[in-house]
Amino acid sequence: MSSLILLRTIHVSTLFQSVHAEENYLRIQDDSLSSEKATVDITTDKNLKRLLEIEKALLKKPMSQMHLDTGMYEKSAGEVTYEEALIDFAKRLSDAKKHN
Repeated sequence: MSSLILLRTIHVSTLFQSVHAEENYLRIQDDSLSSEKATVDITTDKNLKRLLEIEKALLKKPMSQMHLDTGMYEKSAGEVTYEEALIDFAKRLSDAKKHN
């Protein structure tokens, strides 16, 4: 992971934690991808299909969070997948929108 992405991740995560709004922040990221696999700048059909396959596989993985002291990703408590977390996050956003 590039140092710029690491700094952004730490900054945003710290910001949400400081205002006690961790439940309003969901980051789905796979730090194991090589720069070739992680690039979204190549818009060929082949690369877009590969990114879609990566996305589908990532959604099935158990959630992890960056440990702010080490910068390393650690599995979150429980066995919630990114897909389940994303569905829950979208539902909470939708519910909040309905109440405003």
